[in-house]
Amino acid sequence: MTWISKYNIAVVTGCSGAGKSFLIHHVALELHRKNKYDIIPLSFVTAPSDIMKYNSKNRKQVFVIDDVCGRETINVQLVNTWKQLTEKLNDIFKSNCTDSNLLISCRLQECNDSQFKGLTQFTENVFDIVSAPLCLLPEERMFMIKKYLETDNIDHVINDLLHFDFFPLLCKMSKNVSKEKLTIEYGHYLMECFIKYANEGLIGELYIFKSIETNLTDDFVVLPEEMEERYFERLLDDLKQWDIYSTLHNNQLVHKSFRTKLIRYLQHNEKDLKKVFNQMDKDGIKLLTWEIHYFMYYAFDDDHARVDVTFPLIEAAIEGYADIVEFLIKMNCDVNKKTVFIEQHYIKHVKVVIKML
Repeated sequence: MTWISKYNIAVVTGCSGAGKSFLIHHVALELHRKNKYDIIPLSFVTAPSDIMKYNSKNRKQVFVIDDVCGRETINVQLVNTWKQLTEKLNDIFKSNCTDSNLLISCRLQECNDSQFKGLTQFTENVFDIVSAPLCLLPEERMFMIKKYLETDNIDHVINDLLHFDFFPLLCKMSKNVSKEKLTIEYGHYLMECFIKYANEGLIGELYIFKSIETNLTDDFVVLPEEMEERYFERLLDDLKQWDIYSTLHNNQLVHKSFRTKLIRYLQHNEKDLKKVFNQMDKDGIKLLTWEIHYFMYYAFDDDHARVDVTFPLIEAAIEGYADIVEFLIKMNCDVNKKTVFIEQHYIKHVKVVIKML
């Protein structure tokens, strides 16, 4: 609240879901509660003219505007309108006057846009809530986590949650919602963040390229073409971390066009991948018995689960796509690898696929 008393115009910025809107509305409510300010929420579309219309010199007022120059991209017409009103705004929100305040939220990408930076009446007082010193501290995040998650579940997610910039929104959204439903419902709006942080199972099962000719449903997060490379970057990152599920058991492998794009992308990283696959073949990918080959489940309790290993070529051959198997062979994956628990018909499957090459 201290910055409000110093600046009559304040712009709160940050990524989507970081709490910008909550913060400016909360401050407005505090001004109303403590100092009897009238709260005047405005639509960003009509805000410039509405300030002129509703401004009163006889009352304490706080104007609140979300996404001041547009939600997804900068609205150039709005920017020009605000520029034309610079002198009038400066007159209404004088620095030595405490009766009129303007609270604004603006996403980082809009705030960093050259068009927005020309609005000097706004850019002089920008508060970035995802950067120091205003960002959430680890102990503050933990306090919020405990409000929404059971104690037993916190240890499983704490390391991941501490990396999210849209943390407040994520906490609210995730209460009593499965991770699958959460990904499908909000992965469309926060694509970059979900692709980066969702676990490999969700990445491999719940995403589909819009460029793939198929009947798209609400059961998937549909990725536009411009996000395909970012998705492949995530698959590559998973492979480098020895998480093979999102790549070798990806649901989109059923589409030839997806496999072609995937192989083409991975070929550009051939040198690094050969080292990764070589090490996987050398040490084996350790799995609990109920995880082996990602779809063969065994009746073992977690406490008594035995550890098995698998190998990239076996996992690819189980899926049965000859082009993926061929790619792995070109990556020098060992065709002679076997696993302890793999059944005989899977060995035959591997041999059949290899003969197809």
